[in-house]
Order: sequence, then C-alpha cells, then structure tokens
Amino acid sequence: MEVHVSDSLSTFIATRVRVGNYRDAGAFISDWLLSEAAALDRIALGEPIEVDAHFQRRLEALLDEAGTDGEYMEATPELFDAMEADARAILARKGIT
Repeated sequence: MEVHVSDSLSTFIATRVRVGNYRDAGAFISDWLLSEAAALDRIALGEPIEVDAHFQRRLEALLDEAGTDGEYMEATPELFDAMEADARAILARKGIT
C-alpha cells in the first residue's frame, strides 16, 4: 500500500521514527494504526476515551460521527440525569462510591 502525507506530517513521522526506536516510517504508522484501532474498539465497547495526547482528536471524530449517523439525540437535563444515574449504578456495581 502506498500512502502520501503532507510535508509537515512527513517531518512528524520522521521524528517519531528517530526518537521512538522504529525501524522505518511503515513500522511507526503500523504501530500507530494498531493503537488507534484498539482505542476505537474500547470506545465501541463503552469504555471511556483515554485522556492522552490524542483525546481531543478522538473526541472530535466521535462527535462528527455522532452528528452524521442520523441518530441525533437532544441533550436535555433529563438525559443527563439518566446518564448520571447509569454511571452511579455502574460505579456501585464495581464497589466505587
């Protein structure tokens, strides 16, 4: 597979290869894609988004997807109350208060 990237992204990848002990750009990109796929799999299972350097980008992608999938749900005080109740129930089942 051949992938073309911008000059700025190419520089970023080259830096990651140099400081990250990757043998080449392909190894870095492969590692990065596997990491992203695992994060998205965890999100799909209902696990929270990991708060790391990529949090904002992942959140924006998920919000974009939610806005285009046709299953819009208005955020109301009642909805937030229900989500809070669900979260409290999950925490209680895990013994966390």
